[in-house]
Amino acid sequence: MYLDYDFYKTNWGGKVLEEDFTQLNIKATQIVDYYTFNRLKNLETIENDVKYAVCELIDEMHRLQSTDGKEIASESVATYSVTYAVGNDSEKAMQDKQKNIVKKWIGHTGLLYRGV
Repeated sequence: MYLDYDFYKTNWGGKVLEEDFTQLNIKATQIVDYYTFNRLKNLETIENDVKYAVCELIDEMHRLQSTDGKEIASESVATYSVTYAVGNDSEKAMQDKQKNIVKKWIGHTGLLYRGV
């Protein structure tokens, strides 16, 4: 794992409770490792950008857990209405959001480059 609860709470200002943090941290770390082809495991120093990517992934996964994995597909204001994405649309939206978080934080580092 690339960060501890103290970093998440103090530096990021995270709101996930400590008892939920460890599991989400492991999952977020795995997502980062997936998109970076495990290149981070070989680095001596983990940059703050990687830690913040993991923090944001933790928050996103916590948000999904609190909504039972439902992604909002559309929302109206007058006579409030919410439509949720279902099935593959929901899974695709979640993967796209995770990928965008990783790209946002570490896309500029070269860690996401698939070439040699």
